[in-house]
Amino acid sequence: MNGDQDICFELLCLSINKEPGDPEFSYITCELSFRWYEFHSNQFRTSISTVLNIYKSDLDRLVTSLEKFNFDGEVGAAFEFEPVDPDFSLTIRKVEHYKKQVQLVTVWIDFINIRDHLYPKVHGDDSIALRFHTDSEKIMNFVNELKREMDRLT
Repeated sequence: MNGDQDICFELLCLSINKEPGDPEFSYITCELSFRWYEFHSNQFRTSISTVLNIYKSDLDRLVTSLEKFNFDGEVGAAFEFEPVDPDFSLTIRKVEHYKKQVQLVTVWIDFINIRDHLYPKVHGDDSIALRFHTDSEKIMNFVNELKREMDRLT
């Protein structure tokens, strides 16, 4: 989703879990990662990764809300998403950057769920965030990829 393509956040749908007796209630196990581009290897490397169980209804709401959000609206317009179980949040705000209008993305992860990171110790904080600029086309590519991931599982 990043405009520079040197950092990104990735949300992969790994599996779907349905509650017996209630087919409408299900959650999707997802891997959420902060990744950075390593020039010499021409690959993205993971700096932080976590596995979360996110209700399918929350992911459906994320996709629908992003599809409806007016990314061409006024500077200052904001999109905010947080699932029912608040393990992460996503905020997109339209800002002016070097006389261009871009989307400022902030992805926050609750550090309690982090399973893999490059940082030797984390003191005092219980969350970490990644912020970057992007454009509406890359956001819609993210939405379409997420929909494909969810369709693959359901």
